[in-house]
Amino acid sequence: SDWGDIDSEIYNILSPYFTNYTESLVNGFDFYPNNLKDSGYQIQKTEPGQYFREHSDFSIKAMTDLQLVDGHDNPCIIIRERIFTYIIYLNDRRGMADGRTKFRCRDDVRYIEAETGKLLLFPAYSFYVHEGEELKNGVKYLMTGWGTVDTACKVIESADDYAYRK
Repeated sequence: SDWGDIDSEIYNILSPYFTNYTESLVNGFDFYPNNLKDSGYQIQKTEPGQYFREHSDFSIKAMTDLQLVDGHDNPCIIIRERIFTYIIYLNDRRGMADGRTKFRCRDDVRYIEAETGKLLLFPAYSFYVHEGEELKNGVKYLMTGWGTVDTACKVIESADDYAYRK
């Protein structure tokens, strides 16, 4: 709660970029973000010897604390899915051959250098594998977070129940 005003300011700055980006996802991925949410953010400090191993940001999570009932009295649960990732670089590391963000797709490798204020947006899908290269010198600061959507899904009690309702 102490960061509420800062969080609001960050949201106001980033919202137009998120809107434009989700519009490109609609065109490129047949995605309809009718309930897009910003999951908040985290600030990271990377020091020499540290790195983030290769990974994707794909995540689907059942929000067990957000149960509801649909219009037919069927119990539902909310499923939260990450749609995109954002990274904002908070310090400049241009020209340095370490600590970059590396994307790999088969034999195609791309490197993103940290520049103060640079915003990087990419789908949080399993085929967007990336890593933070090991930092050899200096320090790197970044802020990262995710755009998510929530979907209500019927709670199915058993495989027999599913076959019956289907």
